[in-house]
Amino acid sequence: MKNGEILTPSGERFVFEGGIMLDIDTSVVGIKPEDGTFGKMHEILVGCRELGVKVPNKVNEYFIYDRRDDRGVHVCLEKHKCCKKSVDDSEISYEIELDKLPKDIKIIRFVCDRHEYE
Repeated sequence: MKNGEILTPSGERFVFEGGIMLDIDTSVVGIKPEDGTFGKMHEILVGCRELGVKVPNKVNEYFIYDRRDDRGVHVCLEKHKCCKKSVDDSEISYEIELDKLPKDIKIIRFVCDRHEYE
């Protein structure tokens, strides 16, 4: 790797001198039990995409991540009132106010995506 400057997917600019640079993006996801809504919303989402029509806002809002797993349906908490993100020169942190957490959220998952640049 030559010396240079790079803009990461998270929008941060890094200057480097040789070697490998790492960038880690962290997000906060709430997981709620499947209540039958996911299947219905997913059918609408897939149908709209197949037909090439605009997906309704309510469906887009439901599918922040467009996924679920064996633990339940994923909900983005970063933009919810329960989550506060703080950024300074050395760290990014999240505070979750439990009394403001949506009642149906049973699990909080912190997801770290790792990116390497040469």
